[in-house]
Amino acid sequence: MKKLKTKILQVATSVPEHQFSQSEIASLMGIQEPKGLRFFEHGHVKTRHLLLPKNFGGRLLEETPEELREKFLSNATRLIDKALVEALEKAGLQKSDVEFITCVTSTSFLVPSLSAYVLEDLHLNENTQRIDIVGMGCNAGLNGLNAVTNWCHSHPGKLGVLICCELCSCIYSIEETENAALVNSLFGDGIAVCLMKNEARSDSPEVLDYQGHLISHTLPLLRFDWHAEKGRYSFFVDKKTPEALASAIEKPFRALLERNGLQKSDIAHYIVHSGGAAILDSLERKLGLKKTSFRHTRSVLENFGNISSGSFLFSFKKLIEENKVASGDYGVMITMGPGLSIEMALLKWP
Repeated sequence: MKKLKTKILQVATSVPEHQFSQSEIASLMGIQEPKGLRFFEHGHVKTRHLLLPKNFGGRLLEETPEELREKFLSNATRLIDKALVEALEKAGLQKSDVEFITCVTSTSFLVPSLSAYVLEDLHLNENTQRIDIVGMGCNAGLNGLNAVTNWCHSHPGKLGVLICCELCSCIYSIEETENAALVNSLFGDGIAVCLMKNEARSDSPEVLDYQGHLISHTLPLLRFDWHAEKGRYSFFVDKKTPEALASAIEKPFRALLERNGLQKSDIAHYIVHSGGAAILDSLERKLGLKKTSFRHTRSVLENFGNISSGSFLFSFKKLIEENKVASGDYGVMITMGPGLSIEMALLKWP
């Protein structure tokens, strides 16, 4: 009898219908200052899918907190449903098979929580167990995957689902500051859904282990700031972030590999959060990796931007679509976010 292992069965994604070029977004937002425009001219991001009015002849007006919340509510479950149905169909499963969900988001705060809306709007079983991870940031997708892995391990044969719902246009702040231009030029909207099950399936990667790491004295580098005049939060990104992450990346990476009796040369695939070109460049240099190691992530960054917690699943999907994974391959998932925090997972293909 084959040993049961917690596997990633399927990953699917969805994005808003409207795709914008960087120049179109800059025009809509009325970005005119050279210091702000330069962020939109960097080649590492070319297009993004956003919930913005497709009206290039006019100027995007800043939405109120109420309008932003309503935009999130009216689009989140619709886009989640699209990705969930695709994943279930590919896995030969149905909505009635879902018994546990973890919903991850940092782009809205809802009470009842997002998972409650998912159960209600998507007509999932009313006794579906659920967890919400809110406000943890870009790294939180792997924290959510960890929770689903543990639940599946305790419930063999039952289906657990990770949902990363990041509609970053619901936290945009339209203002003439360098930080606002950086944020508005980088983040995109997207949904990622991951199906997991503890079973003896032969063709899906097993999640072997997790590693977390909080970098001391870096709490202020990525954060939400309260904008009292606007009555809303805005996201702040410190320029020290890429180097701070690079300086700490080796410690958790080495710990994960050593605990599992592996070396860097054993890792065939890297599935990484699309945090930005400067972050990816810094991590590649520090880990001594080839420029092609993060190719899937760079493709996601170029076509979708930084999709916060769901980015690494977009990269995982690109890896699978490439169809170059071999039996026995190891892969490492890496996400980074506020804290500063680094999260990792070790995968192995059968």
